[in-house]
Amino acid sequence: MKSLITILLIVIPCLFFSCNKEPLMGEVAGIIYYAGTRIPVPDVTVTIDASVEASDSDGHYSVRNALGKYYLFAEKEGFDLFSEEVKIFHGKLELDIEMTSSEYTGLVHGVVRGNHTGQIIPGMRVLLLNPDETESEIDTFSDNEGMYFLQGVPHGERMIIVVQNGIIVFQEQILLEASQFELNIFLPESYEFVDPRDGNIYKALKIGTQTWMIENLAWLPEVTGPANGSYEVPKFYVFENLGNNLEEVKSSANYANYGVLYNWPAAKISCPKGWHLPSDDEWQTLESFLGMGNFDVISDGARRAGAVGYKLKSETGWINSGNGDNSSKFNVLPVGVRFDSGLFDIYGLRAVMWTSTESSDSYAWGRGLGTTVNWVDRDRHDIQNGLSVRCIND
Repeated sequence: MKSLITILLIVIPCLFFSCNKEPLMGEVAGIIYYAGTRIPVPDVTVTIDASVEASDSDGHYSVRNALGKYYLFAEKEGFDLFSEEVKIFHGKLELDIEMTSSEYTGLVHGVVRGNHTGQIIPGMRVLLLNPDETESEIDTFSDNEGMYFLQGVPHGERMIIVVQNGIIVFQEQILLEASQFELNIFLPESYEFVDPRDGNIYKALKIGTQTWMIENLAWLPEVTGPANGSYEVPKFYVFENLGNNLEEVKSSANYANYGVLYNWPAAKISCPKGWHLPSDDEWQTLESFLGMGNFDVISDGARRAGAVGYKLKSETGWINSGNGDNSSKFNVLPVGVRFDSGLFDIYGLRAVMWTSTESSDSYAWGRGLGTTVNWVDRDRHDIQNGLSVRCIND
């Protein structure tokens, strides 16, 4: 009788509590990165209780274990031990892990200077890009002596960039294999050059891979009244000037501040030696660099992507609160247009610039900016119109 009772005491609880069944399992999974980045760390051993797995080449790991509260440990030679308490429920717990290492990371440092004067540039944000081209958390600013220090950069091929007003103004790929890497950074800065034809001095700036004049062309061999237009003969206008007295026009404020409006035949011949009227493709290169997407950059009409118009417009001069931030340093002013009707108009509201690319017998492509909006208009313009010109270096 006593033996029967003993058997019942063992069997009956198991009928209710599944003594012979496997315990319920859950999963902890995620990606292991270098701290502050999205750069994966492979071959990290991850342990939860008695369960052990390793991260793959992309940093992914997955560990299954019985439900409950445990400590997770992640370890790899040359890295600091990572530990965190986890509570495993039925299903999957997502947990990304950041690993630190003094052996497999290094210091990237140097001085930030201008590429023409060599002057130090303080206050510039220098940072490491992730492999997916997003910004990592490893960043710093150049100090009062132009020096910067990026700590904890993982070994390997890495992209270092400088960001100013949301625009990448410098980038360089380096190969970091030791504890330190010196990278001196030379940022584009404006410089001046003289047009030998008339002695006019212009500012220019390298933007991405291109060097642009960052003010309107003002070469004026002769001046034309707005009523006189042509599809074939070069014509030169200055906003609001109605006469043809060259010396008088050259002493006007509009000429000094905004340069000349050219019909397309004049625009094609007016850039100084070593410079040329930019093509539609060259404008697209500039727009892409400033943040316009691939689809928008080849579209017609008003393209708002990347707020490129806001980056191109000057900080003053646009009416109705239409100023830009001029983060591109391109400094487009709202000089207006000489229309084929023989009228000057839209001063303070619009700026339109020629390209060298013809679209039909009497039209060519141009770029327009407007007040209160951040678009860049890619449109066809009557070649009799008088528009502004920005030259690009050969």
